[in-house]
Amino acid sequence: MSVVYNTRAPELMLKKRNAIAYHFVCECVAAKVIKIAYEPADTNIADALTKVQLAPKRQELIRQILR
Repeated sequence: MSVVYNTRAPELMLKKRNAIAYHFVCECVAAKVIKIAYEPADTNIADALTKVQLAPKRQELIRQILR
């Protein structure tokens, strides 16, 4: 949620290494090229490849990837 909030609040200060990507994302949001939204953990298919999960949950996420 903090990433979503940071892209919508231009008054927040960021560390230098994140500032370039942050400004790029904010410009893309302003130009309506992309939309930033929160993705809950139970439907986030990236979690299947990055987090340890119970087998049934991991299998469901893998099925979504393979569709």
